[in-house]
Formats: sequence, structure tokens, C-alpha cells
Amino acid sequence: MAMRPSSPIGATRLVNKQKGEHFRKQESKVQNLDYLGGNTVWVKVDTDELFVESTVKSVEGEQLRVNCKGEELLVNLKDCLNSLPDFDSLKVNDLSKIPHANSAVVLKILRERFNQDVIYTYAGKLLVALNPFKKIPNLYDDNVIETYKKADTTLGFPTDLEPHTYAVGQCAINGLFNDNKNQSCIVSGESGAGKTETAKQLMNFFAYSRTNLNTSTSVQDIILGSNALLESFGNAKTINNNNSSRFGKFLKLNLLPTGGIVGGEMSSYMLEICRVEFQNENERNFHLFYQILKGLKKEELQQYSFMDLKDYNYLNQSNCYEAPGIDDVSDFSNVLVQLKKLFTPERLNNFFEIISGILLCGNVDFVEESRMGVDSAAKLSNPSLFRKLTELLGLDYDLAEKAMIEKVIKIQDNMIESPVTSKVAQVNVRALSKDLYGFLFQYIIQLINQFTAGKSDESNSYDKESYVGILDIYGFEYFKHNTYEQLLINFANEKLQKYFINNVFTSELALYEREKIDATSIVYSDNSLILEIFEKKNCGIFPFLYEQCSMESGTSDAFTRSCNSRIKNENFIPPKGNVNEFTIVHTACKVVYNTEEFITKNKHSLSEVVVSLLLNSTNELLKDMVIHSMALEASMECSPTNQTPGRTSRTTRSSTKLFVGNKFLKSINELVKCLEETNSHFIRCVKTNQVKQPGVFDVKGVYGQLNSLSILEAVQIIHKGYAYKSSFANFINDNQFVYNILIGGKSSDEDDTVTEDREKEKENAVNMLKLLEIPENEYQVGLTMIFLKKNGWMLLEQSHLKFSQLLAPLSKLLNAYYQSYVNRKSYQKKLQMVKRVQSLVRKFSLMGDKYKKLKLVNEFIGFVVVSNWLNFDQRVHTSALIIQSNYRMLVQRRKYLREIEELRLLHKKRVIRKRLGKFKTYVWYSVFCLYLQKVYRIYQLNKAATRIQAMWRMHQCVSNYNHIRYSYLKDYAATVVQKNVRCYLQVKNYEFIRYAIPSVVLIQSYFRGWLVRKFVDSKVNVLKSIRNRLALYSKLYVLQNTIRSILSTHRFKLLKQDLSTLQG
Repeated sequence: MAMRPSSPIGATRLVNKQKGEHFRKQESKVQNLDYLGGNTVWVKVDTDELFVESTVKSVEGEQLRVNCKGEELLVNLKDCLNSLPDFDSLKVNDLSKIPHANSAVVLKILRERFNQDVIYTYAGKLLVALNPFKKIPNLYDDNVIETYKKADTTLGFPTDLEPHTYAVGQCAINGLFNDNKNQSCIVSGESGAGKTETAKQLMNFFAYSRTNLNTSTSVQDIILGSNALLESFGNAKTINNNNSSRFGKFLKLNLLPTGGIVGGEMSSYMLEICRVEFQNENERNFHLFYQILKGLKKEELQQYSFMDLKDYNYLNQSNCYEAPGIDDVSDFSNVLVQLKKLFTPERLNNFFEIISGILLCGNVDFVEESRMGVDSAAKLSNPSLFRKLTELLGLDYDLAEKAMIEKVIKIQDNMIESPVTSKVAQVNVRALSKDLYGFLFQYIIQLINQFTAGKSDESNSYDKESYVGILDIYGFEYFKHNTYEQLLINFANEKLQKYFINNVFTSELALYEREKIDATSIVYSDNSLILEIFEKKNCGIFPFLYEQCSMESGTSDAFTRSCNSRIKNENFIPPKGNVNEFTIVHTACKVVYNTEEFITKNKHSLSEVVVSLLLNSTNELLKDMVIHSMALEASMECSPTNQTPGRTSRTTRSSTKLFVGNKFLKSINELVKCLEETNSHFIRCVKTNQVKQPGVFDVKGVYGQLNSLSILEAVQIIHKGYAYKSSFANFINDNQFVYNILIGGKSSDEDDTVTEDREKEKENAVNMLKLLEIPENEYQVGLTMIFLKKNGWMLLEQSHLKFSQLLAPLSKLLNAYYQSYVNRKSYQKKLQMVKRVQSLVRKFSLMGDKYKKLKLVNEFIGFVVVSNWLNFDQRVHTSALIIQSNYRMLVQRRKYLREIEELRLLHKKRVIRKRLGKFKTYVWYSVFCLYLQKVYRIYQLNKAATRIQAMWRMHQCVSNYNHIRYSYLKDYAATVVQKNVRCYLQVKNYEFIRYAIPSVVLIQSYFRGWLVRKFVDSKVNVLKSIRNRLALYSKLYVLQNTIRSILSTHRFKLLKQDLSTLQG
């Protein structure tokens, strides 16, 4: 029996999940039914709100009568969740520290914090980051970085500061230098949740140095600048996100204690190369293509044979060429700066030629022809474009064409070449473009790693083996149609989910051990059963996939049958009927996978012919990146740690070839192993809405992400142990009401109890729990803290509600007396204030008459003084007015004359401009008339010349005709004379022959007779022999003709029978 994967924590405390437990979230059920009247609960509804907070009217058995939005409803208890009406969401920094961390409460807290631009919240060891889709002022300033640089992270996240990405970064830095242990920050979330921006914030925090604010190292510049370069290569616009990362990466950063990055190494995972050839509607290809086509100059585009953006089949199929919020031209300038740091000018030219060649691959088409005995053999329909493609990539045209339209099959030691169909040839060309893009992406990462391998001036002052890792990787994916890519992504998330559960449990155990708490009774669950579906030896998806891919006859149907018939797992659901699919119940949700392309995608690789062709390329960059990729693949296949998963056939057992799935499995296992050697910090990014607008909180979408990212499960994992953990003083302070009733005395936060002995606090806390009759197995007392399980916490809350209801009448009476006392004190204070005001009013009234009389006297004296002064200065004032008026008149007159002169000049200019316009018009008309006259004169001359030429040509024709006619008549007369002469000579000759022939013929006949008689006499015997032989040949010929006739007749009859049979 195969052993299950062992947990690093131990089998006594870590068990597998039962069937469906990972899918049915264990919400905080409604308890304390006797005290629910008048309180609020969350009720599940079928709207987009999901939950509505309602007031409980009464409890009726297993149902509650509630007031929901003014409507009285009767709901089942199972549809109700606990509420936290007295909690201030802005003060809840950690979701694991509230008693009812159910879905409704968590959604309410996150929504209220989001509405106040508080986007960060802790959930145990997790940092939940909500994407606000806007820039929040003063959230990432240098003074904020300085604040978190000084934070105390001895006990985890700093409690005196608000949750922030920088808090995670400071925890990592302190753990790296104080604990001498490598750190890792794992950033995950769905597309558009803000993973890339969060990773950037972490890198900026690590790069910040208080001692070197205005300086930076070349390594740091390249690492920070690589964000723009990798976003250009690996990001694209999707339906959900305008800048979606289509790959995962793990970046190891070497830091200095004083701040700053001095080294780094990057690894990438699962680049979505299929996007090169296909994008959905309203999506774009990778940003790099658009940036180059928009950012290069016109002459550079012509130099590298780039076409218009809309002419490329790889770019025009989605009809989307722009991405809101992204400036391709501006981004390209940043990308070009980084490319110039990585490449020499010659290599940069090679780079643009490769990009141009990749885009041209999508425009290569094939037609069918009959060749080599195949009727549908592929043939290039646009050889000129393919020739341009081979020139850009530095390939031999004939060999490249042959590699695309023919396949080579090796049988024993013989190589057999055969043509392929046009469809297969199209697949070959597109596979070449995808692989070239993948090779280039990996080569870029290798160059970045070479440049960032600790080459700064301070590289000797730090330990190169110590690092802080940033993992930016995709979250769970589940679509309507899920294929091989979703299977690999979700498998990676399951591996990380198990690591997360183990990590959280390990930290909990460390706290219990530090406080001397017995944790043997606590049982946690993980997702080992789900992982068995993928990698169980000889009985998992990856072993079955490897087995089928190792055989030439392997098919997706056989793979699916093997999985559906042989995988016996509670979380694996075979389909009903013979279809190529199966269902896996993941930690996040159920996902249905279509397996039709599993074998094809897993076996994807370039043929040896194409690899050889690329290795002989004259493009040096292309050759180097292919060599690098081949070396990387060879190192993976020859690695001593490489183990072939599962069982293979005897004929393929010796093969060491790795397929896509094996490579991915190996890389993920190495990643998890690397993470296990670090102290990990987790950031879960949540996309708040699908419309990508600020201020919008989509409850339904956020709830799905809380499940898929295991945020709720993270809190529940903590609550499965001791849900409440607090120091003795804080415990008493949190439960001050119950403490005062049971034990009495002042709270621990009063001035006279600040220095109270810790043992006294411990004793009071334990006494309170004993007086409340909370079972001892529901709590434990540590050295400095008290720990309560969930049930014990609920009993404590129940006691609070019980005492509140029992003391409700007394509380109301005391409150009435207190309000009366407060009102009386307020009335007395206000009465004293009124009396004081009245006194001041009376004093003002008495003093007012005196002030009025004094004011009248002062006004009279002032009037007399002013009158005397006015009379004395009247003449001076009049003279000054006359002088001023005359001067103003002079100024105005000069101004008037100047304006009149300006108007005259303006009028003259207008008249001159008008006359000039008329003159120009007349001149234009005159010139035009002269032009028309000249044109007409030329026309007349041309017409006269044409008539003269016509008459001359007619004269020449008549002369030639007469000459030809005279020659003809002359020749005809000569012919008639010659005819008559020849006739006369023939008649004379005929008469002579007619007279001489009889005598000549008679002489000749006598002479021939004499010769024959002479010859026959000497050959009598020979002639007799010939006569006999001729007679024999005549008989033989008759016999042969008879036989041939018989055979022909027989064959004709057989042929006639065959034709009859065929017609029948």
C-alpha cells in the first residue's frame, strides 16, 4: 500500500481532510440561543449581498424570527451566522482575533475598512490586501517606510501600527538579520488583485536605505528596473486585468542591514506562451509587441521589417490594441533602457529581429498539393514572407521550409521523411514562435541573474547565502473550460496551500511550546488527499500522464480512462459517460478539467530537426538563447534528483526525457523545498470588483476569493486550536464587565494596578474562568498568556450575555439615575452660565449711556475741527482741482489724438489691403487669361500640326500603294510570259518522248528477259526450295491465325463475364 506524503509536523497532530470538509467552510454557528432576543445575526440571502444583518425577534425551535430590512421573516438556524455588532471594523486589524470570524463578519469588516481606504488587514500570519484601483495618498511615502523600519516585530506583525505591506517586509528583514534565517514573502491572488504592485512595494521597501537616500547600486537599479522589463515580456491585458501577470516568479534578494539590495536571483514558472498565438476577445498579446511597434522610429521599423500593428495575425484577432491606464510608448522607453543595459548594440539588433520574426510566424500560410504520394501535403502559399522570416532569424530558407512541411521518423537506424498536412505545418510554425518567445524570456531572466549576482561595491559585506525571497504566483483558476494549464496552476496552489497550513500550524506550535502549553489534543487537517490525486506513485494524474506520453500510441482517451478507473480518492469525481474529463474537489472549489489536449500539451517540444536548424542560425542572440534552453533542459533531465513519477512501460523505462508536467512538478517541488528552508510571510491580494473601478466592493466576488485564497480557512485553522490567545492583563481588560461582577476591583489598566504582580493577574484570570465553570479542557494557562478554545470562548461570551440580561433592570435603573444626575449637573452648570451672561448684559447696559454721551461730545468737537480745516483749505483744494482737471484734459486730448491717428492708419491699411487684394485679383485674372490664351494657341498649333502630319501620312500611303501596284502588274506580266514559254517547251518535249518511248521500252524489255532467263537457269533448284518453303509458311500462318482466333474468342468471353459481374 502506498504511503501518504508525510507532514513535517507529525502524523499525531496533522490529519487529512474528510470528504467535502475542505469545501464546506466551517462557519461560526449561532449559539447562546437563550440570549439572542433583541440581538443581531447574519442571514444568508440569495442576492449579491449574500448576507444581511437582521434583528432577532424570537427563537422558535430550530428557527429564528428576524426583522430583515423592515420585513419579518422566519429563517432556519443553519442559514444564520453570528454577528459582532459592538466591534469597530477600523480597530479590527487581525481577523483571527475576533470571536466570530465567519464569512459575513469578515466581509463586513473588510468592506467597512475598504470604504475608509484601509486596504490592509491581518488574518493570523496572512496579510489581506484589497485592490483599491486607485492611488491612496500618503500610503507609500518615505516617512511611512521610516515608520515601519523602526517597528518591533519580535512577536510577529507590529500591533502598534496599522497593517501594511511594509510590516511584512520589516518582519522579513528582522527575521533575516536577527534570527539568521532566510525569509520569503509569498504573494498570491487572482488576476487583477494587485500582486505585481504588492511585489513592487516590497522591493521598494527592501531597496530603501536611511543612510543612502540619494545613492543606489547598479545591481539595485537593474533589479528594480527589471520589473518594467518583465512586465513587458510577461504581462498582458486580459478581461479581468489591464496589466495581468501571465507567469509566476520567485525573486531572491540579498540585502544589507542598513537597507538596500546588493544581489539577487530570479526564477520563473509557467509563462503563458500560448498567448503569443491566441487571445480572447477584448484581450491583448504581451505588452512587448505593442510597445515595440509603437515606440520604435519609422526607419527602425523598416530596418527590422516590422509591419503595421493591425497586419499581424497574432495581434489583430482580438480587435484590441490599447489598454486603459497603460502608455505603451512611455513604457517602451523604460524597457529600452533596461535592454541596453543587458545587450550590446549588435545583440539589441538581433533582439528586434527575433521579435519581428516571431510576429511574422503568425502570417505564414500553407496550401495543399500532391507530393511524395500524399494528396494533402503542405506547401508555402507566401514564400516571400517566409524568406523574410528566415532572414530575420538567420536560418537557411530551404532547410527551414523542409522542417516546417516535412516530418522525420526514426525507425531503428533509418530516417524516413514524409510530408505533413497544411494544418500540421501551421502548428509547426506557431510552435516555433511560441518556443522562441519562451526561450527569449528565459534568456532575459538568465542575463538579469548574471548582472545581479552580487556585483555591487558592497557585495563583500554580506552573506550571499542569506536572502529574502518574493514569490509572485497565480492563485486558483477555475473557468467554464479548464485545460492543462489550469491543472498545473491549481496543483501548484495545492502544494503552496499545504505548505501554508503546515507553516501556520508550526508557528502555532512554537507559541504553545514557548508558553509551555500541551497541544497534543489539537488536531489539524491538510490537503494531502488532494495532492495524492496528482502525484501518488503509480496511481496519480502525473504518473498516468507520463506513461501515456512515453508511448508513441499514447492518447488522451487512454489517459482519461486510466485516471477515471484507477484513481480511488474521495476528492476525485469521474464523469458520467465516456467523456474526456474529470472533476477534482480542490481546497477552493470543484473544478472540471477537459483532458482532450493533455497529451499534446504535455509532449510539446521542438523536434531535433528544428533545434539543429536554430543552432545553426546566424543570429547570435537566437543561437545563444537556444543553447541556454537546451542546456537547462538537459540539466533537468540528467539531474540526480530527477525521478520519473510512477510506472512506465518496459520499452520506455530507460528513457530520461522530461515532459512539460514533469518539469513543472520538479520545479514546484524545488520551490516548496526552498520555501521550507525559509521563514515565510504570506500576502493574499483580493480583487474588489470586476469593473476595475475605485470605491466598488463586489461582495460576491470578494467572498469567492476569500475561499479560493484560503483566507477564511487560515482563520479557521487558528481557531481549531486555541481561538483566543491573550496576556492576563488584556484578558481581564477584554472581559472587565464579567471580572468586576465575579472578582471585583479595578481593571488592570488603572493607574494603581499598572505595577500589579503578574502572578496576581494570572490568579484572577484563572479564578474568573473557574467561577464561570468553563471546563479545564477548554483552556490552558501559559507563562504569560491564557489560551481558550472556541467552545470556551463561546462560554465566556455566553456568561457576558447572561450577566448582561440579569443585570439589565438594574442597569436601566442605574442608567436612569446616572442620566438624571448628569442632566442635573448640566442644568446647574448652564444656569450659572445664564446668570453670568445676564450680569454682563446689565453691566453693558449701564455703561452704554455713559459711552453714548461721550461719543456725542467727541463727534461734535471733531465736526468743528474738520469744518475749520475745510474752510482753510477750500481755495487750495479748488486750485488743485482746476490744475488736475486741465492736466487730465491734456492727457485725454493727447490720447484722443493718438487714437484718431491710429484709426486713420488702420483705415489706410484696410484701404490699401483692399486695393491690394483687388490688384492681386486683377493680376491673377490677367495671368489666368494669358495662360488660357497660350493654352489655346498651343491647342491650335497642335491641331494644325496634326492635320499636316495626317495629310503627309496619307500622301505617303498613296505613293506606297501606287508603287506596290506597279510592281505587282510588272511581276504579273513577267509571270504570264514565263508561263507561255514553259508551256511551249513542255509540249515540244512531250511530242519527242511520245515518238521515242515505244522503241526504247521494247529494247529494255528484251534485255531484261534475257537477263532473267540467264539467272533462272542457274537458280532452278533454289527457286524450287523457296517455293516449297513458302507453301509451308503459308500453312503455318493459317494455323497461327486459327489459334490466335480461338484464344481471342476465349479471352473476350472471360472479359465479358467479368464486366457482367462488375455491372451486377
